Amino acid sequence: MSGRLIQPSLDDMIREVRRELEQRGRLYPEWARTGKANKRRLDWQFDVMQALLNKLEAERDGLGERHEAQ
Repeated sequence: MSGRLIQPSLDDMIREVRRELEQRGRLYPEWARTGKANKRRLDWQFDVMQALLNKLEAERDGLGERHEAQ
């Protein structure tokens, strides 16, 4: 995308997903209330980002493979 050669660390990715979830948490209720977006779709998108955060945190904490097996 930007052509940068620096790879983000796992902690960088976790911070960005958390930031995105916080932003969505602020914006999505208003979007759903005003009909700007479909509430079921917004809920699904939020849940996907939350699952991504959980997976990244499990990987960071060394639970990645054990977490997948559950």
